[in-house]
Amino acid sequence: MGFFITDSLGNIVEINQKAKQIFGWLDREIELLKATKLNWKIIRNNGTDMPKNEYPWIVASREKRSVENLEMGVTKDCQEVIWLSVTSTPVSSFIDRIFTAYVDITKWKKV
Repeated sequence: MGFFITDSLGNIVEINQKAKQIFGWLDREIELLKATKLNWKIIRNNGTDMPKNEYPWIVASREKRSVENLEMGVTKDCQEVIWLSVTSTPVSSFIDRIFTAYVDITKWKKV
């Protein structure tokens, strides 16, 4: 299971090894991601673009609640879509941190 922790603006502050593996990120790319905005194309289940205000980590931050098992597609550098099941929840010990866990469900979506 991949995970990352973001601040209330959606900036990554921590990420695990599985997340790096799912997206094929190198350590130097992670440092860039922590310092800048993500440049992903994120889509809904129906293939339409997902606006940033619907990203599960943004909703969890704004509404101070968990968003569970949301399916979304992510592309990086115009590559094939990676389908994820995403759960985001506020971290109770930090006011502005959101924990997001996700599982790559691409192989199930293609069946």
